[in-house]
Amino acid sequence: MNILWYISGHGFGHATRCTFLINHILTTDSSARIEAVTLAPAHLFSDLGRDFGPACRFTLRQTECALDAGVLQSDALTIDCEKSLTTAEQWMFNDRPRFIASEIARLEQAKHAREQAGQCKSGDASYPDIILSDAAFAPLRIARTLGIPSAICTNFTWDAIYTSLWKTRSDAPLPAWIRAITQDYFCATKWLCEFGALDDDGVPELLRKHVPVATIPLFGRAAIQNPAALRARYNIPPSNKVALLTFGGHDSQRLFASKTLQFSKWTFVGAVEHPDVLYLDPKTTHIPDWMAVADVVVGKVGFGTCTEIALAGTPFFYVSRRFWIEEPALVKATSSLPGLIIEELPLDLFESGTTWFDHVQSRLAEYESLRPVQPPAELVDTHGNDVFWDQVRQLVQEPTPARHGGDDQLAVVSELVQLAGTVADGTLHPLTLTYTSSAAGPIKPILGVQASSWPKFILDPHARISLAGARFWELGRYIGTDIPDWAILGLAEANIRPHVQAAVARGEQAAECSVEALDWLADDIGPLPTGVDVIMAADVVYQDHLTDGFLFTLHSLLTANPSATAFICAEKRFNWHATDDRPRAMAFEYFAERVKRWYAPKWNIVEHNVSDEVLAAGGRIDEFAAFDGKDMILWEVTLKPGAGARR
Repeated sequence: MNILWYISGHGFGHATRCTFLINHILTTDSSARIEAVTLAPAHLFSDLGRDFGPACRFTLRQTECALDAGVLQSDALTIDCEKSLTTAEQWMFNDRPRFIASEIARLEQAKHAREQAGQCKSGDASYPDIILSDAAFAPLRIARTLGIPSAICTNFTWDAIYTSLWKTRSDAPLPAWIRAITQDYFCATKWLCEFGALDDDGVPELLRKHVPVATIPLFGRAAIQNPAALRARYNIPPSNKVALLTFGGHDSQRLFASKTLQFSKWTFVGAVEHPDVLYLDPKTTHIPDWMAVADVVVGKVGFGTCTEIALAGTPFFYVSRRFWIEEPALVKATSSLPGLIIEELPLDLFESGTTWFDHVQSRLAEYESLRPVQPPAELVDTHGNDVFWDQVRQLVQEPTPARHGGDDQLAVVSELVQLAGTVADGTLHPLTLTYTSSAAGPIKPILGVQASSWPKFILDPHARISLAGARFWELGRYIGTDIPDWAILGLAEANIRPHVQAAVARGEQAAECSVEALDWLADDIGPLPTGVDVIMAADVVYQDHLTDGFLFTLHSLLTANPSATAFICAEKRFNWHATDDRPRAMAFEYFAERVKRWYAPKWNIVEHNVSDEVLAAGGRIDEFAAFDGKDMILWEVTLKPGAGARR
């Protein structure tokens, strides 16, 4: 089995829990081959490379860009909400499309190589049987696009994190880019929900409704070295107790810069550069060994810390991080384990010099009689690694999910369409569509590849409208079908961004884009924008009651912007009923009748030729080789002087 495992590089926690699972899988199944893709430091995977690398069963690939934006911290205990949200939004619109495109191209090439070889040889680039992702969401979109089963392997998701950060600064609805992250998570075949999962409210509840969930019991790294031998190696007096400080690698020494850690009969250890602390190099230290040595652990909450103190049975005093919603979920899960001591150390107390450790000692004395006779590892279910591996194998054996193509939000196959060449010397020429595809190989015919007609008119050099500095307003942005209402705005906005980025990449001045809700059927559609130059509407003639709402909204926009020009592009969509004597375009007939009855007296309508032949670079697209004007209309509409609004 070939496994492609994407691992978030935000902190060390994602990598350390994944390396534990990877080691278990490779040890358990000699046929398993795993490629880990991450931006996390290589030293976290050194043991795997040493034990399984020579047989080409484990490879590490470090990406050029991060797999996600994570969060930004000003210090070990403080999350910078504003910078975190800004950076995440930029990652969504800049790095995400490039990352998805490059990974799909790489995987398509690997698949082609495997098909050419007939089988996957040891050491060759291989096509995965499954894609796993620890917290990162974009890999799940990649898996769905390619039709590969996938699983989220995490106790939290980034959309839940960003949602909580967003709510700290605004009561406004979630922006489209956060909703787009949720859509990526929906692409997973299953969520392998690990210890300390977020409570089932808000985003987690929504995810559980769309993605099957398998609960993974507790798993984690345990001690390897003998505690007594470790104490002797570091010359820790036998009578001394040990306090392990674990605040992560984010400038934790600042937390202790003004603190004196000289307490009788205590030795402090940790990755903290301080004269009173025995320094532990995180690159070479197996922290679970020190969990077993320690009499108390003081630090911040994380998946690794919580699972490791649970397996060691060591009391844990944590300093809370504001705005980090993973923390209460992990504390709740850890506190539920039998006999384990976990208690918050208030931040104001922790920052009060030496008083904080006096408090810790006092509380430890009170807890002394409550220490379990047996380590918690012997009292709770800790075979999560076995359950995890069983779930992965089941996913591979199940039917492969259908491959999804260009209609998926931000899908990268046929991502960019450029239009060029229309009219020269008054003679109509074929319009050529050039497709820029991120996937390897030639462009393949894709159902529904066709250009709307209004862009062809705009590109006509004889068109009477100037685009320089123009403000466009599109009604009824098309994003596909079977989309839940809450996701529509997010998908619409996310579909626009790749084209803006492509324009910037070509050195063009990109337009500013925004997506807003506008209810055509509302009794009061509210204030409408002014200063609009061009109004666009394509594929908006479907249902009669929506047609009435669309026409009123369009007329209201023209009334608010009397110098604007509107373009309506619609297919007539002929169909036939047993009672009809001929095929009819009933929705279009209703549309045309309403225009004639109510709006023709107020509108100037010019009908344009839409019979241009459409070709794709490299050959004709079979599904829609040409349009003819019998089945499609393109109207140019302006408001007649003195025309007023109507309902």
